Amino acid sequence: MGFTNGAYAKIWSKEEHEKYTTCQVSVSKKNQETGEYEVEFQDGYVMFLGNAHEAISEIDDIPENGLSVRLVYTDTRNKYVKEKKKMYTNFYVFKFELPGNESDDSSDNSKKSAKSSAKKTTAKKTATKTVKKKVETPIEDEDEDLPF
Repeated sequence: MGFTNGAYAKIWSKEEHEKYTTCQVSVSKKNQETGEYEVEFQDGYVMFLGNAHEAISEIDDIPENGLSVRLVYTDTRNKYVKEKKKMYTNFYVFKFELPGNESDDSSDNSKKSAKSSAKKTTAKKTATKTVKKKVETPIEDEDEDLPF
């Protein structure tokens, strides 16, 4: 699954700053043939911002075998620095949950999706009606004297 929303990850260490926390994070996937876990993502500079920064700051010690978390809201951005001729990729976590503390966001998300879908359908119907009205309106030919 890699570094994405909904992935389970391990936090191995953290370094707190005033407005963010930098963590060493990895995401692994179990190999069905060998039964071993294989690392899909690993980075030592994942920035925890906002709610994630506050939440990780409240955790005093990271266990030796890593702190298991579920990534709820993540982002990946890259920036090319022309002077250095180098591309930088940054990973961000805005929200995470500890196992056993997961909220059932699926019902909220489906309700939001349904509302959003209903709004889009209503907007589409309104737009269609407007177009039909414009098409049905007779166009008067004011340029009868033109030669073409």
